[in-house]
Amino acid sequence: MSTGGQQGHPYPERILDDYDRIYAGLGDVDGVIGLVGELTGGPARVLDVGTGTGRLALALAGVGHQVTALDTSAPMLTRLAERAGDLPVTVLEADFRNFTVGTPFDAITLSMNTFFMAHSHDDKIRLLDRLRQHLEPGGHVVLDCTDPATFLADASPHTYALPLGPDSFVTVTNIVDRPAQRLTVCYQISDVDGVRTFPEVSVWSTPAELDLLARCSGLRTVARYGGYEREEYTEHSRQVITVLAASDAVEVAR
Repeated sequence: MSTGGQQGHPYPERILDDYDRIYAGLGDVDGVIGLVGELTGGPARVLDVGTGTGRLALALAGVGHQVTALDTSAPMLTRLAERAGDLPVTVLEADFRNFTVGTPFDAITLSMNTFFMAHSHDDKIRLLDRLRQHLEPGGHVVLDCTDPATFLADASPHTYALPLGPDSFVTVTNIVDRPAQRLTVCYQISDVDGVRTFPEVSVWSTPAELDLLARCSGLRTVARYGGYEREEYTEHSRQVITVLAASDAVEVAR
């Protein structure tokens, strides 16, 4: 996931190694591959929005999908292209609210709160409308978001630290603005080379808001899960996996 760039603040090249180390341990790759495979029925054309350095895009291409990896950060896309080798990956530097690709996609993925990087209702609708315009008939959009209740459970500013290696760690500070539905995450990386910081700002939508925004964009929610194991979404879920299709599409099994 690359996030800040979608609102005009791409990640600088100096933090690419830090970005990779922070997100390397996420356990969603197999889940994304499994859900995309279930929705498409086999190798397909996939658009990965907010691709960052290609953590998911490269994995999807590795199982046979033709992947277009979209991000606004040129340094991240350069790193992705270097890693891709002969894999079927095309990189696209563009704002996710306003992009054009010549051919439609069977599946479009937005992982790790990428959807929340659109900071207004208008921008979220622009994004969803653009995704709808790029869907193949029968195609699906997969949105992977944190349940906003998780942010609100501890709305006071709080900080925690995580190891990144034997000589490095990241200190993460979360600042929740409940009225604005805004989360600011400040990362401070400390290692032998010194201290580096970078922020991420996201504006969350509740599942109900997402459903309405989708309807305003010619999409509808056809499935919702509490995780990539297809578990039921409940009041205890920390993750919200939402599958969208064009409003006139046939509903997938839940």
